[in-house]
Amino acid sequence: MMHATLRTIVSGLALACGLSAVALADTDPTPVPTPDPGQGDPTQGPGQGDPTLPTDPADPTDPTDPTLPTVPDGLTLRQFSYAGTGCPAGSITGSLPVEGTTFLIGWQPFVAEVGPGVPLPESRKNCQMLLDFAYPDGWQFAVKSVGYGGTLNVGAGVTATVAAAFYFQGSDGTTRFNQDTAGPLQQDFTVVNDVADDALTWSTCDASASRAINVNVQARVAATTRGAAGSVRFGETSEGLAPTVLSIIWRQCERAPL
Repeated sequence: MMHATLRTIVSGLALACGLSAVALADTDPTPVPTPDPGQGDPTQGPGQGDPTLPTDPADPTDPTDPTLPTVPDGLTLRQFSYAGTGCPAGSITGSLPVEGTTFLIGWQPFVAEVGPGVPLPESRKNCQMLLDFAYPDGWQFAVKSVGYGGTLNVGAGVTATVAAAFYFQGSDGTTRFNQDTAGPLQQDFTVVNDVADDALTWSTCDASASRAINVNVQARVAATTRGAAGSVRFGETSEGLAPTVLSIIWRQCERAPL
């Protein structure tokens, strides 16, 4: 598990940065089988986008060729689905910019809160998402970073936590990030969880296996003293909506020697 400290946002998580994106259609999610323990609750439901990448004329047989494409040709998002207490049906959208190296998630913000009279389930909100990319055989991808933002409003005696985790469908390994902040504190926050190069988890090169990836984000608050109150608003800062951004990197699979 990786830990970091929340940082004060300067200009908000205005993350699109001019990227051209193709929005996906929203549809109601349908649950899928429960994953292995400790990996979250992936869900399933249709949602599609069809951003097509330009063809690169480089010779794919020469791995040292500097003109080789950095993303696979014809990359599309075959499925995007979600469910959770923080993302009821119709509350989020996903888009895959034509560059193929970023996935953007737009939220209807959700709030985790604690305090007198607040039901306990309101202290924890999460969203589990499944992304299934369609791309030619011979490629694999990894999530390089996950970025998100929101607003903290926590009093003395309250600890706020925002967390993210992701794993490939059917795999044993999960990459986790966790950030804790103790009150009193009232401010916007932005978090960019970066995965070290030697800790990257790559999708399989086996074309017959699932290459879908599950992503879970969570916000929770806990009171350590009686009567303490606080909240985390995820997906929106004082400057506006704050999309979640997955930074994706690609590489070509190694070829077995002849």
